[in-house]
Amino acid sequence: MPRGRGRRRRATKVEAEGEIPPSAPRSSRCRGGRRGQLPEDVRRAKEKIEEEPGVAAVEYDHAREASYTPADPGFPEQWGLKKTGFRSAWDAARGEGVRIAVVDSGVAAGHPDLAGKVVAQRDFVNGDGTADDDFGHGTHVAGIAAARTGNGTGVAGGCPGCELLVAKTMQGRIGYDSDVAQGIIWAADNGADVINLSLTGPAPSGVLERAVDYAWDKGSVVVAAAGNSGDGTVQYPGAYSNVIAVAAVDRSENRASFSTMGGWVDVAAPGVGVLSTLPGGYGYMNGTSMATPHVAALAGLLAEEGLSNQQIKHRIVSNTADLGPPAETPSSAPAA
Repeated sequence: MPRGRGRRRRATKVEAEGEIPPSAPRSSRCRGGRRGQLPEDVRRAKEKIEEEPGVAAVEYDHAREASYTPADPGFPEQWGLKKTGFRSAWDAARGEGVRIAVVDSGVAAGHPDLAGKVVAQRDFVNGDGTADDDFGHGTHVAGIAAARTGNGTGVAGGCPGCELLVAKTMQGRIGYDSDVAQGIIWAADNGADVINLSLTGPAPSGVLERAVDYAWDKGSVVVAAAGNSGDGTVQYPGAYSNVIAVAAVDRSENRASFSTMGGWVDVAAPGVGVLSTLPGGYGYMNGTSMATPHVAALAGLLAEEGLSNQQIKHRIVSNTADLGPPAETPSSAPAA
């Protein structure tokens, strides 16, 4: 197949899997526990203070928490972020300083909701340092994972504080293992805490597996699409042991008709009618490619807590809602 350098070669290829938040004379305060938890010693202290002369009233000084809802006009349409609980997760973490690598078709880095988010980029298709997106797939994925949030424009991203590393390894829908592997290694070497691979293919590849293992050994969480075959065909790199494989569900938490299934799939996330960034604007896409960055964003939020990649994978896979037998309906990944 023709590639960016205008040459042909035979190689294993992978494809992008998607397109398809009044006063008393004297008073006293007792610090109350969070979430209404009042220790016995606090209750006793309150009673003792109430008995003191001149004390008009004693009240618990309860703690309150911020509840963050982004001001992005498209957020009400982002059912995936709301369904998986990102809005409540943002009260605890935003992913500040965490790096998510998007190994894909590139990114429209000048997009209003992505401007300033890309800290490093590399085009492995054309061999240069500008990873422009001429397909739109990578831009859509990047927006789901880490669009600028609360800026009053467009959409919100699952990991608002996360930075983006962009490796262009696909020309349109097609990418070759050699380029994808280079992109994974480059991302790991550039400090990627999470690597998003919204691409897949049925042929196993030692080159790809070694790149995944390299990134894992460097501490990266690797998240990959399970594929859009609609059956149980094993897909790579999602099936590798050091990857979180992500299938897709719809608004009713049913497996999307196109989503690949099987015991090798780890979790599922929203992948139908997903609104995100596109070059020149915004739009909806379907696919396990869209489900994958929801999980990558969650991994980014957990990375801010200082968890290892093994701990993050365990947290995500073990804290899911079971939607049925693995071979029929994968589980759905929550945001906290």
